[in-house]
Amino acid sequence: MLLIALVMIAGALGVLARWGIDILMNKIKWSQVWGTFMANILGSFLAGYFTCYLTEISKKPQNILIQFWANYQNQWHVIFITGFCGGLTTFSALSLQLFELGQPNTFFRALMLAALHLLCGPIAVWIGFQVRNYFS
Repeated sequence: MLLIALVMIAGALGVLARWGIDILMNKIKWSQVWGTFMANILGSFLAGYFTCYLTEISKKPQNILIQFWANYQNQWHVIFITGFCGGLTTFSALSLQLFELGQPNTFFRALMLAALHLLCGPIAVWIGFQVRNYFS
């Protein structure tokens, strides 16, 4: 039950972060499409970084706090990736935006937006791994 509660809390925090990104994008007069893009790329980066971190600490526990993280690696992964990153990233919002842009006069923009998400997401995961490896 505790794990379920922690995933829910992390998901709520991810949703709040997503909402904050939308507010920021509106303040700087960027369209909602870019808020979705920023949330998805940030979530991809964080997923890569955190997965790399968990893999790293499981290989070389150094102190009691690191040992605690390593012992609960799968639970932390579920909490952070499924909870926080799941709340932050927004495939449903992207799908709706692609549908709205997919009308005959904006089909090319919709295609480019889909390609941008599919290209930049995995790159952001890779960058997350690289940043974590650089600072470890």
